[in-house]
Amino acid sequence: MSSCAFCGSRDKKITREHVFPKAIGLSMDDSHADKWVERSPKRFVGGEIVIKDVCEDCNSGPLSELDAYAKEIYDSYLYQKVNQDDQITFSYYFDQLSRWLLKICFNSARVNNADTTILSEFIPYILNGEEVENEFLIYVHLIRPKEFSTEEIRAFDLDVSEKKEYPEGWRLSQFRLQGFHEISFVQRFVFINSFCFSVLAFPKNISNESLDKIKIKFEEEYEHSICLNESDGKVTIKTGQIDAFDAFFPHMNMNPEFYSDEYLGDFHNLVHKYDTGLIVIVIERKEVEAGDISRISSMFSNIFISKKTILRCKQSIDLIFDGYDDDERGLFLIPEARKFVQDLHSEFPYWFYILNPELPFFKILPYMLYEIEHVEDVVKISDDNLSLFIQEGFDKLNEFCYNNCLSEETIYEISMEIDKSINGG
Repeated sequence: MSSCAFCGSRDKKITREHVFPKAIGLSMDDSHADKWVERSPKRFVGGEIVIKDVCEDCNSGPLSELDAYAKEIYDSYLYQKVNQDDQITFSYYFDQLSRWLLKICFNSARVNNADTTILSEFIPYILNGEEVENEFLIYVHLIRPKEFSTEEIRAFDLDVSEKKEYPEGWRLSQFRLQGFHEISFVQRFVFINSFCFSVLAFPKNISNESLDKIKIKFEEEYEHSICLNESDGKVTIKTGQIDAFDAFFPHMNMNPEFYSDEYLGDFHNLVHKYDTGLIVIVIERKEVEAGDISRISSMFSNIFISKKTILRCKQSIDLIFDGYDDDERGLFLIPEARKFVQDLHSEFPYWFYILNPELPFFKILPYMLYEIEHVEDVVKISDDNLSLFIQEGFDKLNEFCYNNCLSEETIYEISMEIDKSINGG
């Protein structure tokens, strides 16, 4: 029998928990709208999003009480359409609001298998308000409507009754503060109409110095946000620089194939010709001898064209050097081939993410990047250089996954495959 995601019980009836409260969705007339689910093959799913892993006692007890409080907050404040320069005096009980926000973030995390490790550490606080060792921060800011100029309406053939578009509905999404890829922590927005709550949840071992740096960085980037942890239950919220389009654009930008018919390019077509399997990139000898990495570098840059392409390329690529079949030297003994790979590495060092670690190119990559030595007719690299290769590889893997909002669970999965390839097992 399945265990409850909150209390861990295995002997209670398991029920469906709504990721976002049904009562608020009905108030928004949003219950039948298509929702975005990262792990769904079609991404958009109709109706309500539920996850069946919560026992009846938790669902109808403390979690239901938190949803009831959220409905009160919605009916008092969150239903409103907010205009530029509006101010709203927002009163709240921090304990209940923060527990509810952490709850829906944890629900979303389980649906998408992202951030579950850290958020699960907050379960005692979510369920019963018990103190936990983990720190967290909750911010709120208002999103103003997007005001369209006459030129924009004409150029984009917009069908708008007014010259403004208000943020509507609810959405949970990840975001990333740049410069913190070495720290694992939860960064999520909870959008509800014109309100945006920011949830930052941290592991137990984070230092006070790191917390302070993250807090400073967040408040620099979202200067109109107010930290609810530090308020006394009543704050005045103002609109800032972020409008309805700004709030949604990062999502559209990472998933262009779902929002635009615009041609995405040859690389996109190549990697998505098949949904699974190996992607082989052939490098011509003439490119190597000319030291011309431009074509391959451009292909690698196009990995970032969409989240779909990023996920498709995970440990799915192998490089083949064409034109060297008759060369008796190993590829890592050919100076121009070594330089080609080193130049490529300087522009795209994220090999641990894209390469299939069981295939030949990954196996010889450290020999291409680092100084080699001959020991009794055997080509080797030093233990120090191998350690550097591994250390940099994992650092760049963390950086890549962090910047592209890929989960700790994804990093762990990739790391296990890399470790198996390098150390056996």
